[in-house]
Amino acid sequence: MGIWVYDKQTIEFDDFSVKELTSTSSYNSGSNSNGSNAAAPSSPSGSNNENTTRTNTTVDKSTGNFTTDLKTIIASGSQNFADIKGDEIDPTAKYFKDYYSSVKLPGAMETKISNILGLTHYTYFGPYSSQSAAFSKVEEMVGKLKGILTDHYYTKVPNSTEIQYSIGKNASGGYEKKYISVYDFKDSKTGEYKVVLAVYAYSSYKQPRYYFISSSADNGSDFGGKLNKVIRAGADSFISLRGEKHKGWLSDYYDPTLTLPGGENAKLSKFIYHSYDCTFYDGTSEYEANSKYNELIEKVKRAVGSNFVYKDEYDDGKGSKTYTYSLSMKADQKTFANYPDVKIMRSFSSSSNKYEVKISVSKSFDW
Repeated sequence: MGIWVYDKQTIEFDDFSVKELTSTSSYNSGSNSNGSNAAAPSSPSGSNNENTTRTNTTVDKSTGNFTTDLKTIIASGSQNFADIKGDEIDPTAKYFKDYYSSVKLPGAMETKISNILGLTHYTYFGPYSSQSAAFSKVEEMVGKLKGILTDHYYTKVPNSTEIQYSIGKNASGGYEKKYISVYDFKDSKTGEYKVVLAVYAYSSYKQPRYYFISSSADNGSDFGGKLNKVIRAGADSFISLRGEKHKGWLSDYYDPTLTLPGGENAKLSKFIYHSYDCTFYDGTSEYEANSKYNELIEKVKRAVGSNFVYKDEYDDGKGSKTYTYSLSMKADQKTFANYPDVKIMRSFSSSSNKYEVKISVSKSFDW
């Protein structure tokens, strides 16, 4: 449903949610000195999150007003929560650090700031003896947020085992990337259910913006019909398009049985995820590369239509000899949740002094 526009490449995990609470440490600060435990997510392999006994000097800045404290947390997210980040919960942790938060929402059982896959402020509610009670709390929480954040969208993510809402700001012609999630989960140790309100930090990039495509999908043209066939095949790992199999350096790849009109050297491969790649320009002319890139953007927009949303990106290669412009499109998750993403890329490599323009259809993790 939209487009990202930002200054530098970031890695984001849009649907990441913490499922386990394992290590505990007493949280006794200010008016919230109720002895509740500030729990941390399960430690990834290789980390060292042993519990330690130490004095927590975090100053409580909570006001006891839900709206005021929520807006404080959100505003702090633009600064990586620096003004509300307290002591480390476990100073011995080697890789992933968790911190006490100086702001705790009324009614919360636990709160902390975690740097697993990016800084996130977690507030936990519960525990609840049944999943239905946790579901009710999620809906109650979302209802409360709707009364406070009135210019936001609230998208219920399809999931059979939990309720999860993605929340972000509406914007002209589209909307911004979500920065709040509300979801429930079952604590595997206690068997109890808990509800999480997660606020994500966004200081390292402009909040990504998605843009709508107003036209309907074009299946009638040669290009549109074939691109949409590739997209539909991508929902099932492109199995229906697999031709001759080849041995690759990292993994096997296939010659697809379909090449997009105007393209060449199409390939089906899997490195982390399945992808269909087709090259439309490979040469030394910047003008021709830019012309082909802009042409493909318009052709792909017409082909996928309002079923998709899009975002612009620029990657400077971070010191490498390659930089890339790209436009990414993602299917409407409420209708086409299993569809792959479509990306048009124009890259330049100073080592070969060549430009490349290609279309890639794949399942990815950067939304």
